[in-house]
Amino acid sequence: MIKNFYKYTMLVACATMTFASCSSDDEVVAPGEWDSSVDYAMVSFLERTKTFELDPTDTTVVTLHLTRRNPELTKMLEAEEERVNKLLEDTTQTKTAADSARIDSLYNVFVTTNSNKNLPAIEVPITITNGMDSVFTVSTAKFAEGEWDAEYTLSFDSAKVGTPYEVQLAVQDTRFVSSYSSECSATVNVTRVKWIPAGFVYDDNGNKVPGYAEYTDNLVGFLYGKGNMTFEVELQEREDKPGMYRMVSPYKNYQYVAAGIADWTGPDYYMVFDATDPAKVSFSESTYDLGFTFDAVEDGNPIIFCRGYGTLENGALTFPAQAFYLGLSVYTGGEPYWYANPDGAFLLMIDPDEYAANTKYEATLEDDFDWEEVFSGPFTSERSDAADSTSLYKGVCLTTTDACDSVFEANYGTPYLLEAPYAEGYDLLFFVKNGRLSLHNDFKDDYTYQAIGRTDGLNDIYARINNSDCSFSDDEVVLNITFVTLGYDAKTNSLYEAINYGTVDEKLTRSVEPTPVPGGEVKKFIPRKAPGKVVMRKDFRSVVLPARNIK
Repeated sequence: MIKNFYKYTMLVACATMTFASCSSDDEVVAPGEWDSSVDYAMVSFLERTKTFELDPTDTTVVTLHLTRRNPELTKMLEAEEERVNKLLEDTTQTKTAADSARIDSLYNVFVTTNSNKNLPAIEVPITITNGMDSVFTVSTAKFAEGEWDAEYTLSFDSAKVGTPYEVQLAVQDTRFVSSYSSECSATVNVTRVKWIPAGFVYDDNGNKVPGYAEYTDNLVGFLYGKGNMTFEVELQEREDKPGMYRMVSPYKNYQYVAAGIADWTGPDYYMVFDATDPAKVSFSESTYDLGFTFDAVEDGNPIIFCRGYGTLENGALTFPAQAFYLGLSVYTGGEPYWYANPDGAFLLMIDPDEYAANTKYEATLEDDFDWEEVFSGPFTSERSDAADSTSLYKGVCLTTTDACDSVFEANYGTPYLLEAPYAEGYDLLFFVKNGRLSLHNDFKDDYTYQAIGRTDGLNDIYARINNSDCSFSDDEVVLNITFVTLGYDAKTNSLYEAINYGTVDEKLTRSVEPTPVPGGEVKKFIPRKAPGKVVMRKDFRSVVLPARNIK
């Protein structure tokens, strides 16, 4: 492919209505009339848009760049392009990949060896065009002889802390630019703000560590099969704008990076969240490069696009499921490719104390509890296939930083389970609060009906523990249980009891104290949740449950 860098500058002269003039002259230029000197310097801003966010203690001067192209090279390039095109025409029938590579190579060598010839030293004035002269001062850009790059400075000593400024710059001198050029203007945004440490976490000794937060990632890990990893991140808040938070390079110390699965590409990045309206938290960046890449992925760095609002509540920032898109930097079209935060598990815990005090349930039974044996003894059951004896286990919360040991107890009571009374691997879970069995509404969907590992020949049988008719003491547990099969009503999207096989009292009596387990191992809890849908067989009414004395 021929790389014509310059010819378009002559062609755009025909499109007189395409670009607004960069000149401040009142003179009206007739359509098609060239409005710059013959040997104009073809100057353009290297940074067309630039944003600076500076600490109040930083210098109030920033450096930017102008670039130029050799005007005398234009005619030479046109002649060279004509020569190369003629060569291509002459070799159309027999041209090979090697021929094309040779032609491109010759062309590139020509451009490289001639691009900086005959470049005089020039000084280019820059103008502030949007009336921000009272805040900003801009210098000229001085090109040294033979150089294509020049620095200029933008000063803003009088800029107030916390106020965002936008200044528009232009090169208007017709010795250097034409109104037909789209690169003779630039926009620079400057804000002087101070970010201070925000949030806190607890260390292993229970001490507060300020300036950090606990972050649960549901943006990337799901895509690579790594799950929703939780880790600590540095957190800051704008001093002049409480509620504006930013995570400092949250993926710099990501476990994937630490484990050698991914590489940090740096430098520091910031994920900024505007939570000044706690009910409508926005992710400030339209796109955000997460700053790392997976070794096994050749499609570039993960990039996040936000498509919804989050919430700051009870000391934690959350976003709903699918509130983000995940793309990869190799794609330049900006199109999203996957929904991110698919589980809605994104969580930035800024104040763990507030979160624990106001959140009904944070710990999970299967992850945050040890299950310690209370006692064992005979199990008196009216089911012929029940165990002769079993054990009672108590759930003990291991996590104290989210106050699950106190919050969980206050809201739900103490969890207990009866070990495999009817089938191996199928424990019965119940909660005891103030000496009585209690099942909180938060758990009813999961544990109102519990599979017992038995069937009636066609359908699974479930136990419904009737809390009000149960009793609990240090030496005896009596569970009043109704055994049922379940059906699913598609119209109401709910379960119903298809067959009721009666209600009985099942009793465990203490006879054996718990035996210390070598190595301190405890029982693993496996949740047995009621199914969301149950497909019923039409002939279930002909089945008789194989049990005795079911009333």
